[in-house]
Amino acid sequence: MSAPKRSEQFMKTGHAPGHIRQCLLDAIDAREDWWQNLEMDFNRDRHQRWWDRASPQTRAYWLVGQLWHCRDIVPSLERHSVMDWLSNEELFSYAELARALKADLDARSRELEAEEESVASSGWIRGYLIPR
Repeated sequence: MSAPKRSEQFMKTGHAPGHIRQCLLDAIDAREDWWQNLEMDFNRDRHQRWWDRASPQTRAYWLVGQLWHCRDIVPSLERHSVMDWLSNEELFSYAELARALKADLDARSRELEAEEESVASSGWIRGYLIPR
């Protein structure tokens, strides 16, 4: 099952659909855990099934990809809110915000992988010592 694709209209105009932008705005209210709070409803059942089965991280990467070229302006309240925890510079467009959020996701992924490697090398998994 594949993820929903960008529409031809969006590709030509550089404006992401409102429900995609709103999904991100609703999620960033959670600040650092924004990627775990993505909620979206799709018109097509197959797209909704994909969304429901996708991990929070996969959803976040998909959403960031949808907004990667969006030239729409992020509302000022959200812009200033994001500056508190994500970036020291003001992110005016959704494309700039998407790039900053992707960098945040990449950093979290590296931290999680390092943590998992550390746990695996210690011999402890979910509180149990694994014999070698």
